[in-house]
Amino acid sequence: MPPCVRAGFVETSAQLSLQWVSRKLEVRAMPALRLRNAVPRDEPVLQKLSGEAWTGSPDALLSRPDEIAQLFGEEGRLVLLAESDGKAMGYLSAVHLGPTLGIEEVAVLPEYRRMGIGRSLVVRALAGVQGAVLSVAESNVPARALYRSLGFRQTARRVVLELRRG
Repeated sequence: MPPCVRAGFVETSAQLSLQWVSRKLEVRAMPALRLRNAVPRDEPVLQKLSGEAWTGSPDALLSRPDEIAQLFGEEGRLVLLAESDGKAMGYLSAVHLGPTLGIEEVAVLPEYRRMGIGRSLVVRALAGVQGAVLSVAESNVPARALYRSLGFRQTARRVVLELRRG
């Protein structure tokens, strides 16, 4: 029995590290979808999107208002907002780490999932970078399928342990 199990720790989830190396990606035309760089006045919209996109997700880590505000003050930051008819539908947050893009969050409102919005955000973010890295919950099967379809490959698996007493 592993020492962590004897000590009362139980595996509760896992995070997968994924890596992408530059390759040509198929861009699907979505005329009604507008992708744009978010600006500081979008903070309330991003905060609302973060809360609504992750409602009910067991592995969700909601962005706090101060974290959203910091997105606009950091050098090398990329924040994309997806909209249609003036309605915000999702966003992507990432940071340039030299030639590599570190994707931190891709969030799409539940009613707009499986429509290509997440794919469009990621493809736009990857344009012009040599590589990208991200972390995704092992339980998030739809996101893992999206990243796999774009050419991301798993490089590591981190186990999340929780101490259970009694």
